[in-house]
Amino acid sequence: MARPKTSDETTPAAAVLGMNGEVAESIRSSLEAAMKSTIALQEEIFAFANHRLQTNTAAGEALLKCKTFEDAAAAQRDWARATTEDYMQEANKLMQMTREGMQQAVTTFIPTSSSK
Repeated sequence: MARPKTSDETTPAAAVLGMNGEVAESIRSSLEAAMKSTIALQEEIFAFANHRLQTNTAAGEALLKCKTFEDAAAAQRDWARATTEDYMQEANKLMQMTREGMQQAVTTFIPTSSSK
């Protein structure tokens, strides 16, 4: 015969449901953090593309104004150097944003000691 439950006892099913609620909330929070990170990355990529379009347009205009081969070569050299620097800086920025976004998503997913 099953013994009667006291008010302090929790059934195994209730305990599992309680844990599932915590897990579901952790997953929801983690996904929310991941989505925010993804949106921030997309915004950054679009901003960089816009910057590059403006920079490339200005470089093309400067190239059209060149009077000598040496001037044109210098304009292309300056454009290539600036473009390489821009892409290296952007790659580093995107890597940092990705790392921070992943840390946020993982940190949000892992239960803290206070929720145990």
